[in-house]
Amino acid sequence: MVALLPLGAQAAIFSSAPAQSESSLTFKTQPGTFTGKWAYRSIAISGDPKAAAAKVVLGTSEFNLIESGGKITGTRPAAAKGGKPYDVTGFVVYGPRKAPQIVLHSTSDVNGKSYEYDYFGYLMPTWNVGAAQPDTFMGTVVRTDPSAPEAPAIVVSFIATRESPTAAGAVTPSAGAPVADKPKPAKPAKPKPAAAPAAPAADAPAADTTAAPGGTN
Repeated sequence: MVALLPLGAQAAIFSSAPAQSESSLTFKTQPGTFTGKWAYRSIAISGDPKAAAAKVVLGTSEFNLIESGGKITGTRPAAAKGGKPYDVTGFVVYGPRKAPQIVLHSTSDVNGKSYEYDYFGYLMPTWNVGAAQPDTFMGTVVRTDPSAPEAPAIVVSFIATRESPTAAGAVTPSAGAPVADKPKPAKPAKPKPAAAPAAPAADAPAADTTAAPGGTN
């Protein structure tokens, strides 16, 4: 990891008052950093400050990457549920005092047509203050149609954030899974009122009122 100059030192250089709590950035330069699952979102390039967020976010996906010897292999989900995942290939460039660069390539079938996707991004540094920050790389992606090279390419931005263990594995109730209702204890049944004895018919003989102990005749 490579740490940038703390703000206090920068303040001294530029003759300004240092912040009460110094903050700094750290680059991750350990090979293998990109191995893992990443939640992916593509974002439209727009300079309109009034653009609704729902219209800017174009889609979501996932990268499942393996980094070895500077090379990247992996997959991303198929467009159709149950389809074959798309292969992802690429490479990573590490250097002193700079954000690691990542270059990826993949394909995708959209409405029966095959498109090529090329990604270029940087792994963001992390702050030494605040809550823990998951690894995130972001950059630009271009989609081209190999069957029609003259067709205009589509260029958008993207952001990919390392998935949490709960998101990458089994979903737990704390991650939003529905919790099964606990069985409620059965309510005791209310005793039914005893039925009144039927009056004997007028022409029937009177019943014998001598009963055996603990039972009936």
